[in-house]
Amino acid sequence: MPESEKSRFQKFLLSMSGEYEMIIRRKFNKRSRKQDGWYFGLVLPMIGDAMGETDLPYVHACMKDRFLSITKMDKKGITHKATGRYAKLTTEQAGNYIEKVRHFAAEFYSLDIPDPDKEWNSNAILLEQFEE
Repeated sequence: MPESEKSRFQKFLLSMSGEYEMIIRRKFNKRSRKQDGWYFGLVLPMIGDAMGETDLPYVHACMKDRFLSITKMDKKGITHKATGRYAKLTTEQAGNYIEKVRHFAAEFYSLDIPDPDKEWNSNAILLEQFEE
């Protein structure tokens, strides 16, 4: 940060009254729309079909419960389970999560879920050019 900005920032901080909390964390990219499209448009429907389940939000909840959950024991020995939120995953975390889902589908349902088509967007643009 340039000196002039540091000085401005320090003056701003000194001008504040009361108690404040500042959190500084590394910025991560949220999962991408392409990841979401592939996951919700191909991965979940394939798994749902193998499960005999047409309710995709339920299939999604099952996968989150399996791969985004943590179980902890409190000081009295009682276990608690909490399921994480897919919406809060970074691009990298979402990729890792989806890979776990794919491995699960391969192992338990013998599904071979294809990799996302890196050219899907450019193909759609080319198809639009030929439509009248």
